[in-house]
Amino acid sequence: GARFREQDAAVGEHVGDGGRHLALRVTGLEAVERCRERTAAHVTLPAGETFTVEYVTGKSWSAYNWYKGNYRSVIQVNLDFPIPLDRAVDLACHEGYPGHHVYNALLEQALVRDRGWVEISMYPLFSPQSLIAEGSANFGIDMAFPAAERVAYERDSLFPLARLDP
Repeated sequence: GARFREQDAAVGEHVGDGGRHLALRVTGLEAVERCRERTAAHVTLPAGETFTVEYVTGKSWSAYNWYKGNYRSVIQVNLDFPIPLDRAVDLACHEGYPGHHVYNALLEQALVRDRGWVEISMYPLFSPQSLIAEGSANFGIDMAFPAAERVAYERDSLFPLARLDP
């Protein structure tokens, strides 16, 4: 299985949502597994890398990666925003594999640990580093799942998991 865990509290509290949040959890977990698998085929991930998924409300963004160091992240998904099924791969890739989580873990490994550049462990928001991080996270979606493969994966794996007819 993937090296992440999921926080259950917020999702379980959404009663009467027509199963939308349960479908998000099920398809999201599957998407993370496949994105990690596809990333690991091309990139050696640091030993022990992991992240926690938390479901939140009251934020201005739909999802956010909080890199905590030691190859660990907290990825928050905002339940206030509609998250259609075809966003599962986007979120899993952009925030996790090969996106922000992997980007930050590899920066820590190569620059902080291997070279001793501790200043890299300070991440200035709204800086040129953020531009690179966002661009690489967006590009990572298409790297992990080229368009035709993504459509087939969503149709053949995610839609059935969510009990939807593609």
